[in-house]
Amino acid sequence: MQRHWGGAQYDAIVVGAGLSGLAAAIRLRQQGKSVLVLEKTDQPGGRARKVSFDTLEFEVGCNQLGKSIHAMMDELGVRHDFIPKKNRFVFSNKILEFPLTTDSPDTLPELSDLFSNPENLDKTLEELTYNLQPTRANVLRAPFAYFLMRPSEKIDFQLARNFLINDYGYEDPRIPAGGMSALIDSMVKAFQSLGGVIQCDASYEGFYLEDNLKMVMSKNKHGQSSVSHTHCIVSSVDGWNRYPGNAERSLAIGSMLFEMNADFHYPEDVHTIVFVPDDIDAWLRAVHQGILDDQFAFHCFINQPLSTESNTPCKISAYLFMPHNHECNQSDREKIEARMISVMNQHLPGFQASIVKQHFFPPDAYLQSLGFESVVVPRIPPKEFSLSCYDAEQDIYYIGNAVNAEHEQHIEGALLSAKKAVDLIINNTFVCKLKLNEVFSDGKYRQY
Repeated sequence: MQRHWGGAQYDAIVVGAGLSGLAAAIRLRQQGKSVLVLEKTDQPGGRARKVSFDTLEFEVGCNQLGKSIHAMMDELGVRHDFIPKKNRFVFSNKILEFPLTTDSPDTLPELSDLFSNPENLDKTLEELTYNLQPTRANVLRAPFAYFLMRPSEKIDFQLARNFLINDYGYEDPRIPAGGMSALIDSMVKAFQSLGGVIQCDASYEGFYLEDNLKMVMSKNKHGQSSVSHTHCIVSSVDGWNRYPGNAERSLAIGSMLFEMNADFHYPEDVHTIVFVPDDIDAWLRAVHQGILDDQFAFHCFINQPLSTESNTPCKISAYLFMPHNHECNQSDREKIEARMISVMNQHLPGFQASIVKQHFFPPDAYLQSLGFESVVVPRIPPKEFSLSCYDAEQDIYYIGNAVNAEHEQHIEGALLSAKKAVDLIINNTFVCKLKLNEVFSDGKYRQY
């Protein structure tokens, strides 16, 4: 990774080398702008990167994409292969798989119709499922409630419709060949082939104004500072600070990591498996009220497929949504581990007997052990609330999930935010509205 610790000048500086940061950087370079990316960790990727724990590497972030990822990467000039996979929802009496097939006996006609004709959705999920049997209602509500992280009474028809109409293609899932870290490597390669510069181990410290330029300060892990000059800052961090105080807190995430022996076989055509309780709404209400219910939902995916070589470990990540600020005691840990292992053993033959190692990360251990927060979406915006990519007061362009509508808080939404921001920057012809009267006379720099 290139490292430059001198006062170089760039047309734009991008803060954060995650998916949205790299996408914005590539788009800016495609427009002929000189770009520096600052990344505070020792590798690009953000939550899409691999982390090491107990001699093993795991992908701890989401690594499932929709079919629209092909077009998005084509626009960026990123060459990477994507593999079609299924999503599986496991209920007590039914298994539902995406992509939906009309000839499957497990597919509800009501659900197929929603995905086929989302523009016709004009009722809330509660209204749509009012006359259905509880088990059928649970199946219909589950895909929305689980991915939008709230019970169905909090999902109005407009939110559900937007979730369906935006053509991300999550109903037809893809995974990147080699995992998300391999996709990040491909994006970095594309950016650097265009002449872009990435500084890892460079924590953004703020900026001050000098001669109509932003003097961007960064610091490495040894405390050494660097100043780079730019007209334009694009930030993938701190956008959540712009949300109003009444924004509802979202859910934290706990993770269970498993190393399996070579005898275990994960379904080859499936990526994510979601295990759904009998009443997903009741579970989500409990979580939002700070209660860790015994019958919680969770999902799992395989980190890497088994090699043809013997004794190659298979690694599985399992996730569950948890209440904020929940102190996970030993009893909670035992309950979580027991339910996960029991349920997966029931639906994945030989699972329990094939476990080599296991480790549970409650939300409060994420930052300490894995280096980043477990709260992927810290805030749920109030109804009708949205943020522009551009903050005129700070004179910063924001990207990432914070600037998207609530139904776009996912990978494709983050990538789309980069496109929106860069389009706005180019349309503004890079004329940043610097407010010279706000320059601090005491020489202090802005810190956001």
